[in-house]
Amino acid sequence: MSRVLEQVVAWLEEGHRVALASVSAVHGSTPRPTGPAMAVRDDGVVTGSVSVGCVDGETYALAEEVLRSGLPSSRTYAGPQEQAGLPTDLGHLGPSILCGGSMTVQVEVLPPQDAPRLRQTLALERAADPLLLVYGAGDLAAEICRLGTTLGRRVVVCDPRPVFTTPDRFPEAWQVVVDQPHRHLDRLLRSGDVDVSTAVVALTHDERTEDPLLQVALGCPAGYVGALGSRATHRARLERLRTLGVDGRLLSRLRGPAGLDLGGTTAAETALSILAEILAVANGRAGTPLSHGSQVTSAVDQQQRIGRPLEGQGLPQP
Repeated sequence: MSRVLEQVVAWLEEGHRVALASVSAVHGSTPRPTGPAMAVRDDGVVTGSVSVGCVDGETYALAEEVLRSGLPSSRTYAGPQEQAGLPTDLGHLGPSILCGGSMTVQVEVLPPQDAPRLRQTLALERAADPLLLVYGAGDLAAEICRLGTTLGRRVVVCDPRPVFTTPDRFPEAWQVVVDQPHRHLDRLLRSGDVDVSTAVVALTHDERTEDPLLQVALGCPAGYVGALGSRATHRARLERLRTLGVDGRLLSRLRGPAGLDLGGTTAAETALSILAEILAVANGRAGTPLSHGSQVTSAVDQQQRIGRPLEGQGLPQP
């Protein structure tokens, strides 16, 4: 969890000692995956959590103990069913977790001099985060940028209008680029930065920039390509792209109007809808309520939708 590490680095650079609790192993259903989860500063301030509440207090107490002793420690938490199947000599088991699985939490003390090492680790992790390419620099782009960053995406905002495309308007963005959208995406493709984890969202609402962009996007490896607009706008968009010679198989990849049907109207609600669809596609889910059960989309169908340019269909030139 990079946000926990970011706070840890800030505390270390201020001269604090920090106890970092990381989930080192999981089995079955657990509150979170492996990785850094909670940090406790030497004056008791805490950030993050290892669960939805069931074992956070126990982990906090363990972190305080580690800060006092200076020695690393670990604790395994398991649900009642998991505990029943474990050997009776596992006296280090903590309170039960309610998800039914088990997880091991390791806690270590970090001194202030560890700050440079952790900052380098953060930079490497950030560089590996999936790209979210947002084309169009309006209010909706700002909301997508905020939420996308929270969800662990490297958000790039690109728009040809310099007055709207500034770092001040998109402080959470990984990059803010003034350029023609199709030219920017084509450059990323040529440098090998776009893969199946990449999401492309077209918000330009202008066919002069949108059509060239979508011609490039639909033929690239990005796992998600979506475009904003009403259903009528999307029908007109598809007709224009057909006229431009975009193959029907590639057109089937385009998600428009972008987002899940959540009934939202504000920029923040629309951003949530779009990011929810991106997450569902990335995880191979249909985006239905959990109360209806999980609906997994076909992996074969997903791979077919992640197409490549058809033979003889080139990319628009910069």
